[in-house]
Amino acid sequence: SNGIPWIFWGTSGSYLKAAVRSAPTTSSGTWSTGILDSGSSIGTFEVAVNPLDQIGIAYLSDTVATGRPRFLYCSTCSNVSSFVAMVLR
Repeated sequence: SNGIPWIFWGTSGSYLKAAVRSAPTTSSGTWSTGILDSGSSIGTFEVAVNPLDQIGIAYLSDTVATGRPRFLYCSTCSNVSSFVAMVLR
């Protein structure tokens, strides 16, 4: 692991956001934030990180009854724009 921390959160049910630090917490660094996805009623999400620091995020958009499964993935996770989105149908 590279020791770079990530934080994920949802706001007002409409945005999935992330923050990443430019360096491990043991070094001097700064935080940057961004929106990973926006839509109506983004619900609970699950984040998984593997030993290679690849990140996957699974969640439903819209409502539970009509929602679409979504998946965000990054393999070189250096900033918020590193993620690729997929809508599963």
